[in-house]
Amino acid sequence: MIDAGDRYSSIATKMVDYLNSNNVERLDAVFSTHPHADHIGGMSAVINNFEVSQIYDSGKIHTSKTYEDYFYIAP
Repeated sequence: MIDAGDRYSSIATKMVDYLNSNNVERLDAVFSTHPHADHIGGMSAVINNFEVSQIYDSGKIHTSKTYEDYFYIAP
């Protein structure tokens, strides 16, 4: 999966629901292209709801709460 949508809970819920409706149980890899909320905002929900084998990101940091949430949950 590339990016995970915005930080709004309704978007994260739609992302998780979409993956569930397609019988996704695990993701081999997720990619976050950059640390803005509209790209990593739903990543925590995805990581919390699915087994993720590998996470790739740009390595860039951001000072937002959304980035902090992503940073602390990403293995």
